[in-house]
Amino acid sequence: LTVRLRSERLSAFLRTGCPVSLEYAAGAGSGQFLRASMARRRLNQLGGTLVAGILAGLFYFGVTDLLIWAGHPSPHHEAGYTSSLLFLIPGFPLITAGLDLARLDLTAGISRLTYALLVVAVSSVGAWVVTVLFDLVPQTAPALTLSDWNLIPLQFIASFCGVFGFASIFNTPPRIALAAALIGAIANLGRLQLVEFDVPLQAAAPCATLLVGILAHWVSPRLRCPRIVLSVPAVLIMIPGTTAYRALVYANQGMSLEAMTSAYETTFIIAGIATGLALARLLTDGVWAFEDQLPGSKRA
Repeated sequence: LTVRLRSERLSAFLRTGCPVSLEYAAGAGSGQFLRASMARRRLNQLGGTLVAGILAGLFYFGVTDLLIWAGHPSPHHEAGYTSSLLFLIPGFPLITAGLDLARLDLTAGISRLTYALLVVAVSSVGAWVVTVLFDLVPQTAPALTLSDWNLIPLQFIASFCGVFGFASIFNTPPRIALAAALIGAIANLGRLQLVEFDVPLQAAAPCATLLVGILAHWVSPRLRCPRIVLSVPAVLIMIPGTTAYRALVYANQGMSLEAMTSAYETTFIIAGIATGLALARLLTDGVWAFEDQLPGSKRA
């Protein structure tokens, strides 16, 4: 629970840049604890996802009310709401589905993609229930007013800890998790700097994940581990979970233009993430580069 909570808080910082959002992402910890408890009891995954999403949202607003009562009001409370639901985004199935489709393994790719879309759809229902109860309209968090000398080290540390948290959740050995965290921190910091120079997110994402794939190819033989163990946790913090949930909430509230804008942005960024990883495999792995070695081919 502690690892998951810290990972979500750091991911919220990277996505929103708003320190107020960090405390409210604690709702993710309660939701993840409930979902893990139900999973251990073999309850339906989609049902557990729905209940966990509702609990995380309610816990978020509970913490918000406590902070307001304690004398810490903020006009940006609503901006952090979607960050409290990031733990429900099925990042691993989304990324591996893209890789499977890129190597024409349609059976595995479509299965994983279908599962990921089902989880997103169910969790969006939970998000919508809470927004209806609290009459919430999603907002974009304000940017941090920090100098580059302060912001860049914070982004690197947050990226490192966020990736390490995700890798630990997948029961990755500490030595490999540290390597994945370093790869992810370097690549994500580069992605954020590209965005600062007005490079579109859709272009910055594949550049960063291409670097992740190349670094994972170089590091994995030295650690004697599959490269996917290094590359997937390293790119999970780049998935635009807040934008995805914002699109779904907008759609449920009848805000069609805002929903379409957020949905297109989410789709292109996720496609860019998978494209960068797939391109790295094509450049460094002969099994991927030649069709006669792909699954289902006559020579494979």
